[in-house]
Amino acid sequence: MAYRYSYEELWKPKNFLLVFRMYQINLGGNETREYEGSKKRWPNHFVEHI
Repeated sequence: MAYRYSYEELWKPKNFLLVFRMYQINLGGNETREYEGSKKRWPNHFVEHI
């Protein structure tokens, strides 16, 4: 499992802006493949240096 990126999302019903971290397991052997769904849905994404 590897960290890929973080993204901000408005959490309802309390209207809090939260940061979610995207981790990914690549079972197919292609370690450079990355899930793009969150990047398309929530455009404010970034890489944290953790």
